[in-house]
Amino acid sequence: NHFVANLGQRLSTCLRSGDTVVHWQEDKFALLMPQISGVEEVARINQRIQQSISQSFKIGDIFATANSTLGIAIYPQDGTDVEILLTNANTALDRAHQNKSSYQFYDAAMNTQALVTLELETLLQQALDQEEFRLYYQPQINVNTGKLEAIEALLRWEHPELGLVAPNNFIKAAEQTKLIVPIGEWTIRTACIQNKAWQSQGLPASKIIVSLSSAQFQQPDLAQKISNILVETGLESNLLELEISADTLIQNVDHSQHLLQQLHALGVDIAVDNFTSGFSYLENLKQFPLNTLKIDRPLVQQLTDNPKDLAIITALLELGKGFNLRVVAEGVETQEQIDILRSLNCQHMQGFWFGRPLA
Repeated sequence: NHFVANLGQRLSTCLRSGDTVVHWQEDKFALLMPQISGVEEVARINQRIQQSISQSFKIGDIFATANSTLGIAIYPQDGTDVEILLTNANTALDRAHQNKSSYQFYDAAMNTQALVTLELETLLQQALDQEEFRLYYQPQINVNTGKLEAIEALLRWEHPELGLVAPNNFIKAAEQTKLIVPIGEWTIRTACIQNKAWQSQGLPASKIIVSLSSAQFQQPDLAQKISNILVETGLESNLLELEISADTLIQNVDHSQHLLQQLHALGVDIAVDNFTSGFSYLENLKQFPLNTLKIDRPLVQQLTDNPKDLAIITALLELGKGFNLRVVAEGVETQEQIDILRSLNCQHMQGFWFGRPLA
C-alpha cells in the first residue's frame, strides 16, 4: 500500500492541473489527460514520469526503485468511449512491454512522431549547451545611397554530423519545447556582441536586427532581459532592432502595447513582419510604437508590373509613410524587382541580390 501510494503521488506531480490519476489494478494506474495540445505534449509528460518514477524511495527500512511503461490511446482517433480507449491503451501497453520501450502510442505513426520530437528536443538542448548555434548576417541596403543601413542576424545550427541546419528544420520543435526562449536570448546577446565587435574594428555603426519568437514576446520580463543584454554588451540601444510578427502582436493587444512601450523607452527600434498576413485590422497599427514595416518576401517574389501587384506595394509604402515608418522590402533577388520597387519610391531593400547570409 505504501508502495502504491508513493507511486500515485509521484504520478500526480508529473501531471497538469485538470489531469486525473487513478489506481487501476495491482501495479497499473490509469491517467486521464483532457485538452492535450498534441502528441509531443504526451511524450514530454511521459519523460517527466520516467524521471520521477526511477528515483529511489524508502519504505520502512527498505530503499525501493521502480520503472514505468505507458500505453497511450488518444480520443477520438483511438476510440470514442471509455471502454474502447482503455482497451486500446492496454493494447499499446502490451506492445510497449514486448518492444521493451518506456511508452507506446496505440497509433504507430504517433509513436514515431513523438520519438522524433523527443530526440530533436534532446539535440537542441545539446546544441545550446555545446555552442553549436551560429549567427549568419544579411545586409539591408538603401538603394538611393548605396549604403549599408542595417544587418539582420539569422540563426543557424551547425550540427557536428548533419552540418549547417536551416531554421525551418528546427525552429518549430524549439517553439514547441519552449527551448526557443533561451535560444532566442542567446541570439540577441550574440548579435549585440558581434555588432560591438564590428564597431571596435572601426566599421561604421549599423543597426543589428533580431527576430523575436512568439514565446519570447510573451515573457513579462522581456524588456528587462533586453536591457540587461545591452548593459552587458555595451551596445547602444538605438543600434538594436527587434523584429516581431504581426500575428504575434495582435494575439494580446494590451500585452503587446505595454511591452512595446517598455522596449521603446529603452531606445530599441521595433520592426513588424508578415504584416499583410497577420494584421486583421489596420486600427492595431497606430497603437504600437513601431519603427519599421517589412514588405514580405512572397509579395516581392511575385512582384511584376501588374497593376494589382503594384497597388499592394504602393499601399504598404503609403501606409509606412503615413505612420512615419521605414519600409523594407525583403527577398529582393532580381534587377527587375529593384527597378519596380524604386519606381514606387521604395528605397530600403534586403535579399540575395545584395548579399546572401554570411558567417
